[in-house]
Parts: sequence; C-alpha cells; structure tokens
Amino acid sequence: VRLGGPDIGLGSALVLGAAITYSFYLLLSGELVSRVGALRLVAYAMCISCVACVVQFFLLRPAYMIVQPTAVYGLSLINAVFCTVLPVFLTMIAVARIGAATSAQAGMVGPVSTLFLGALILDEPITGIQLAGTGLVLTGIYLISKKKV
Repeated sequence: VRLGGPDIGLGSALVLGAAITYSFYLLLSGELVSRVGALRLVAYAMCISCVACVVQFFLLRPAYMIVQPTAVYGLSLINAVFCTVLPVFLTMIAVARIGAATSAQAGMVGPVSTLFLGALILDEPITGIQLAGTGLVLTGIYLISKKKV
C-alpha cells in the first residue's frame, strides 16, 4: 500500500464517487422496484450498462480488438453471469423483499468477508489499513442497525 502518488486524490475521489453513486442507486431503487418489479428493473439496468460498456470499448479501442480467443469469451460469460447479473438480480430481489436500507446494510458485509476469505483461501496478508477499514465498515453497520427510521 502506498499512501502517496500523483493521482491519489483522483483515485480517492473516484472511489468516493462510486460509493456515493452506488448508495443512491440502491436507496432509490427501492421505490422503482415496487413500481417496476425487481426483474424488469434489473433487465433495464443491465441493458443500459451493457450499451455503455460497448460504447466505451469502441471509443477507447480499435474495433479489431473485439476478436479474442474462445476461452476469453467463455470466461467472460461465466464472469458476467456469476459476478454481475446474478448478484444484481439477487440484490434487487432483496430490495423488494426486505427494503433498500436493510439490503444496503447487508451489502456492507461483502468487502469484509472478501478480506478474510482472501486471507484464508489465497494466503493474502491482512494489513493494519485493511483492519481499520473493516472496523469502519463494521462501525457503520452497527450505527445503521441501531438507528430506527
């Protein structure tokens, strides 16, 4: 972990922006889920994000780079289904069943579990900065669970 660099501010701002954007998406999706339905909302969101990804690809890379070995397409399909589509569907179903706030709270467990599973399965080291972040996330979960709306 490096604490400095020429783009540390930009990177930090992008991570913060992504977290804020995702929070708004999750909280505002509660109303949309009740009006549109979880499956339809996810289908719309996936279509829009897919178009955005394709447009970005062609803006940033030459068209010939779309041709890749078959294994790349197979692994990409597995990644898309199990790491993108399925989790988004499950999240929206959770929002529909238990509400946006509770779903967001439950989602905070993901980064914490990833840290410890990485250490357990991949023998990745756990640093003090990661433990401090974990403490911050767990404190946030505790504070949100104590607050009654």
